Amino acid sequence: MTASRFTGKVAFITRAARGQGRAEADRLAEEGADIIAVDACVQFESTSYAGATEDDLAETVELVKALDRRIVATKTDARDFSALSAALDAGIDELGRLDVVVANAGICPANMSWEITPEQWQACAGSPSSATTSRANTASPAWRRPWPRNWGSTTFGSTPFTRTAWKPACK
Repeated sequence: MTASRFTGKVAFITRAARGQGRAEADRLAEEGADIIAVDACVQFESTSYAGATEDDLAETVELVKALDRRIVATKTDARDFSALSAALDAGIDELGRLDVVVANAGICPANMSWEITPEQWQACAGSPSSATTSRANTASPAWRRPWPRNWGSTTFGSTPFTRTAWKPACK
């Protein structure tokens, strides 16, 4: 890839250890961005699939470094505002700026949408606000600085008959 739309930019990506988050980190790094990557790296009790691991996050780090880009990666739960703020601040301190936020974190309970318990909803959305709001609020102070900004929030399409009908609300 020779595109360089993000040369000199820094992207903050949640749930970056694997899947869509890793793909976003890889693509942005291919296009020249340095990366601040966070992932909870935990198995959530409310999900039926395996959670990301610290080894998964380390693999994302290696993929970005192989593209000759810098990366600051931490095990951080995006629902924890204080921890997320600290991870972002550490990344900005090391990489010098923030240009792009990719709010990718979200989990999917093992139930059909009409069977989701309040506890499963809480695991998805966090408290007191949704995870996307937390990520937006975390990035807001950094965005007062004089550099360009871009915001992306990923969601999944769904119907009332899928297991992910509620996921866009959690992001």
